[in-house]
Amino acid sequence: MRDANKRAFIIFKKDWCLLNNKEKKVFGIIGQPVRQSLSPVIHNFWMRTHKIPGTYKKFMVKKGKIGEFLSSKTKENCVLALNITVPHKIDILKYLHHLDISAKTVGSVNTVKLKKNGSLIGFNTDLYGFIQPLKLQIPSWKKYMEKVVVYGSGGSARAVCAGLKTLGAKKIIICGRTMKKSQALKNHIKGKIKVSKWSERNNLLNDATLLVNTTPMGMLGSKPLDLSLEELPVQSVVYDIIYNPIKTNLILEAEKRGNKTIGGIGMLLYQAKSSFHKWFNIWPRSTVYLQNKLERVLKKQC
Repeated sequence: MRDANKRAFIIFKKDWCLLNNKEKKVFGIIGQPVRQSLSPVIHNFWMRTHKIPGTYKKFMVKKGKIGEFLSSKTKENCVLALNITVPHKIDILKYLHHLDISAKTVGSVNTVKLKKNGSLIGFNTDLYGFIQPLKLQIPSWKKYMEKVVVYGSGGSARAVCAGLKTLGAKKIIICGRTMKKSQALKNHIKGKIKVSKWSERNNLLNDATLLVNTTPMGMLGSKPLDLSLEELPVQSVVYDIIYNPIKTNLILEAEKRGNKTIGGIGMLLYQAKSSFHKWFNIWPRSTVYLQNKLERVLKKQC
């Protein structure tokens, strides 16, 4: 165990002991922002459905403050597992004791589980979450693996690029706002990947077969993605992993042009299903009732 993380380990081990004393179990998601997250709606619904005691909460944690968050848990919290969202998917790595194969492959973590001995294990379910909607909504997905342009270079982009590599993408271009992060992503995933400057973002689409937005731009409360689709072939697919709003400006513009589109709700649900399975060894169902519930919540937020 790393000495720098010893205190966090002790606190989480203490929380596990409290859980065995039948204190209320707490699960949750940490991020910044986190106000718009639908994860509590999803996981609390599944926990009630499967009669799992406890509650799932949102925790707003500022960038660089994960260690403080982990080590400040009190007996009232008893956190047993967490989802990790922006901007912590890479930063969380140094606080974990073990990584499963998905987290090692992607190089980022969106799901954490507390083991009985107090150690923390990290998973990446975004990889599964990204792939499933693509396969289900685009049956002929293989023909869209010729040239893929990915906007963003954070933790979600790592999962997307790992997924594209798994699917056999022939050419992947990463266009992020920070060249250092984009290059680090390329070096980690390896394969047929090129990196482009953010200033060149509008010049990459003339022969692209798939466009994927992994940036938070376009999210509710954030400024829209500043990207022209003028050069994008109308036969191409546009995939925006943002789910709030249901249809981002990018998706609306792509639909107006006649492009096939994939929104972020599918990825949200499939990564959540995989997280739930990691925690409880149960594959929950994504029912029509749950999907309608999510859409109602999103419409209220917009």
